[in-house]
Amino acid sequence: MRRHWPLAGAVGLGESVRIVFWAVTGRGYEDALITLTHAENAARGLGFVHHPQEGHVQGFTSALSALIPLAGELVHHGAGMATIKTVSLAAAAATIVYAYLIARRIGLAAWPTFFVVGYLALDYNQIIYAMGGMETQIAVAILLAGGYGLLPKCLLKR
Repeated sequence: MRRHWPLAGAVGLGESVRIVFWAVTGRGYEDALITLTHAENAARGLGFVHHPQEGHVQGFTSALSALIPLAGELVHHGAGMATIKTVSLAAAAATIVYAYLIARRIGLAAWPTFFVVGYLALDYNQIIYAMGGMETQIAVAILLAGGYGLLPKCLLKR
């Protein structure tokens, strides 16, 4: 594990900061709450809508922001926001892991790698939006996973 200290340090730091932010602020962004209403209504059988009486109007940011809370709402009414925040915690770890793997693949040294993954661990925007119920962190994790998958194998560390 000594060899992977930048990864271990960044994941521990990133997860801790997000959990503390979630526990202390309890923040929920208005966009996340709008999408949550869609998920709650769908789970109740009213349709994937914000206001059932207004018809079928799409009012959410992305499929990620709507389907993840819907999964939580289908399991337990009122669990949508906690579900997307929990998935965002896992996505934060995945974001850091994929950034670390990219840094290793291109041959970045330990300290520059730590600065990259440390930035991702402590980036205020990713923390406040992810722990506010937005899909930001999940999208970043998916983008970095795709980027890592597209890197040619020939970029192996020298």
